[in-house]
Amino acid sequence: MRFITRKRTSKISTALLLCLASLFFISQFFLPNASSAADPAAVDTQLIAEMNKPGVVMIETLYKATVGVPEVQISQEGMYTIQMTVAQQVINGVVANNEQAITKAVIAEFLKNPLSYIEPTGGMITKDVQIGTMGTGFIVTPDGYIVTNAHVVYTPEEELKMNIAQTALQDMVQQDVKEFVSALQNVYTPTKEELNALAQADIDFYVRYMQVSNVQTSSACGIGLAIPGVTTVQKGFACDVRKRGEPAPGKDVAILKIDKKDLPTVTLGDDSSMNTGNNVYALGYPGAATFNPMLAADASNSVESTFTKGVVSARKTMPGGWSIMQIDAPTTHGNSGGPVFNDKGEVVGIVTFGSIDFGTGQEVQGMNFAVPISIANQFLNELNVKPTQSELTKNYTEALKLFNQEKYKKALEKFKEINDINPGYPYVQGYISKCTTNIAAGKDKSFDFMFFALIGLGVLAVIAIVVVVVVVVRKKSGPKNQYPQQQYQMPYGQPPGAPPQYNPNQGPPPYNPNQGPPPYNPNQGSPPYNPNQGPPPNNPNQGPRQ
Repeated sequence: MRFITRKRTSKISTALLLCLASLFFISQFFLPNASSAADPAAVDTQLIAEMNKPGVVMIETLYKATVGVPEVQISQEGMYTIQMTVAQQVINGVVANNEQAITKAVIAEFLKNPLSYIEPTGGMITKDVQIGTMGTGFIVTPDGYIVTNAHVVYTPEEELKMNIAQTALQDMVQQDVKEFVSALQNVYTPTKEELNALAQADIDFYVRYMQVSNVQTSSACGIGLAIPGVTTVQKGFACDVRKRGEPAPGKDVAILKIDKKDLPTVTLGDDSSMNTGNNVYALGYPGAATFNPMLAADASNSVESTFTKGVVSARKTMPGGWSIMQIDAPTTHGNSGGPVFNDKGEVVGIVTFGSIDFGTGQEVQGMNFAVPISIANQFLNELNVKPTQSELTKNYTEALKLFNQEKYKKALEKFKEINDINPGYPYVQGYISKCTTNIAAGKDKSFDFMFFALIGLGVLAVIAIVVVVVVVVRKKSGPKNQYPQQQYQMPYGQPPGAPPQYNPNQGPPPYNPNQGPPPYNPNQGSPPYNPNQGPPPNNPNQGPRQ
């Protein structure tokens, strides 16, 4: 009957719920890693660095040009002006009346505005120069599309002149300073600060009057390659600049392409979800760490990128109306174009520029800025480039997770699989060696006891459910009372005292002599006898009446 069926169904449901609750309890309290592994936000900081290092690359841009610079001299008019100024200072008692004090005053007056006292001569010096800049980039497709800063692959003319004067013309600057000092005829020895100021004045002079021609620009991407028996080294690949914005305050983004396949990649995220206080991680090649003279002359030093941590400090608005992220993760020259990651290991920004103390000219750490990755996506969309994670990177990430869980045998299989497909994949050789060493030392934990225990408990739970179902079904198929107790319910809205409504599924209603004889149902036997209605009909199946 309907009432009994509902009761049996609830027993089965209760058993199912109890089993499911038991499994949930086991998974939560005995396998805590099971939930965290499924949570994309639960990415270990070390894993963020290790899984993204192969896809973060060094970008080098080389400039070749022909420059012409004039010879420099102090103008006679300018020197006369300085002499008259200092003489007046001596008369007023501001400067002591001795040769050393006067010479010092002359240099100080000159350094106030050096370009107003020096001028080019008629002679011109022509040189072929070559300078380079370095930055960071990150691969976003397996076939070689790379994101970096525009200023990493492009330098405006005035800035290029300054770079040439500071590097390629350094020998000329040093010679000019030396000649200036010798002209003092050992009367006065300039301080270090005065010498630096003299050198900067000379650089400013060359930048103002320099002529640059035949500029040739080429960029290359340095990717770490693993060579068996040798540490991972950098190998350069020529870059084609497919699209470029403008250096800051413009949208400082460039998209490069190299002719290579099966490359390691990074995953792009959503910068709109980043708020003040969120953790960020910068990965790149700061020159101060990558080429520090105190480090050993080891090729692997130029491969190993630098990982720093900070938070989003603020969102600021750029002149073009777009927002930029302010972060306090330490970055410097060389980090430009490098990725900024969130807690999931996804790129949400591009390191672009830092802050300068205008009083001292020194960098101010903790006040760095990153272009949101959504700006880079605009450039990629215009090129119809869809960022895609490579299969090798997926396998590499999985292998790293196994390695961190000390499942060295399983990790070794993955690393070898990657090495078979791409023998030059960076860092893989090192991990293969580490796995082999740890396995030999008996440190492998590839057998997951708790995993199989959970499977076993799940099987027991299923068996328990089957047993409950079988018991209930057997009870249901057992003998029943021929006339089970009738269940009647008063329908909603029926007045008190009204006879109950008949439900054919619940058997015949009770007999009421005031309503006439009840309907005859042959399956229920003969109806009850009413003497007011005459003798009941004879039923041959019941035998003779008594």
